[in-house]
Amino acid sequence: MAQSGYTKLALYSSTTPTQAPVNTNLVQGELAINVVDGKLYYKDNGNVVQLLASNDAANGIFATVTTSIVNSASSLTLETNSIPALSINNLQNVTFNSSGAVTLPVGTTAQEPTPTVGMIRFNSDTVQFEGYNGTIWSGIGGAAGAGGAIVTNKKLASVSYTIDATENGFSVGPITIADGVTITVDPDSIWVII
Repeated sequence: MAQSGYTKLALYSSTTPTQAPVNTNLVQGELAINVVDGKLYYKDNGNVVQLLASNDAANGIFATVTTSIVNSASSLTLETNSIPALSINNLQNVTFNSSGAVTLPVGTTAQEPTPTVGMIRFNSDTVQFEGYNGTIWSGIGGAAGAGGAIVTNKKLASVSYTIDATENGFSVGPITIADGVTITVDPDSIWVII
């Protein structure tokens, strides 16, 4: 029986790994625990599900945390000390709410993972950021060598490309165009091979 002026403690639990409660699962003040992950949640007076504690595997105890998860019908936000750090909207667009930086995976050319279109990483062999376009890993966004003094391009055009009326292009040659690849240049544009 609850003490006068207090609400009886209610427990809500899950045995599904990585599952966290959403705010519609809990009433204010209700606790929820994921017994597999060892994470304890509660719903605050602003209807926000907060991560209260997380299992410290090294010490076998719960350690307090300052990260909360705000879940709504249109977005999921990760907060640190009540400051939004990362948001995912209902279109699965990700926003980093920070003046800091995102650290990308770093590795050699031999360590490039099995690729998926859209992957980006930093190549420690070429000292360049690179992305996978569906065919090859290639430098992205100002990739340059020698501390930025040398900008390079491939000698083989292996993917079809169109230079539209809003662009001009240049390459350092000679350039070989692979079989089946087409480079299209709009009549109002120029592609210069130096």
